[in-house]
Amino acid sequence: MRRWLVSILLVVSMVLTPVQAKADTVLVEMVAIDSQGQQDSIGVVTAKDTDQGLELFADLRGLPPGEHGFHLHSNASCDALTNEEGVAVAGLGAGGHWDPDETGQHLGPFGNGHRGDLSRLIVSPEGNTPTSVVAPRLRTDDLSQKALIVHAGGDTYSDTPPLGGGGARIACGLIP
Repeated sequence: MRRWLVSILLVVSMVLTPVQAKADTVLVEMVAIDSQGQQDSIGVVTAKDTDQGLELFADLRGLPPGEHGFHLHSNASCDALTNEEGVAVAGLGAGGHWDPDETGQHLGPFGNGHRGDLSRLIVSPEGNTPTSVVAPRLRTDDLSQKALIVHAGGDTYSDTPPLGGGGARIACGLIP
């Protein structure tokens, strides 16, 4: 009886271990967005906990080559909304960069500002996203009920121009 119970526990632990390991990985489908709303899927971002923080692997297509601002935004929405000037803005429903410490500063992923500031996303001339992005102050647990946003331009990691000058929101992914 004891040997049978040990065998069952061993099998159960072998079955549960992969499930627990997967809890440290989050897949986020990314869609193109514009002032009219959400468009087609452009790929997936895989977020994984590592000993250096959260690592994000983007497998995206259809983005313009170059550097793009990449951020974790406060709300789980990719909706276009009307701003104060009455203009429809792509992805405005995602809110601002996630800033749970209420720093009010855009200092990049290695600074002490918004925790939603991620490293720039690089898109190759062939349209690939060949490098991963590390966010040392984030874990997969932080992603729940938020959105990943890709901006049209690069990011200066400063508040001048506002929010690093990334410009328009061009892609979004909801995290349940």
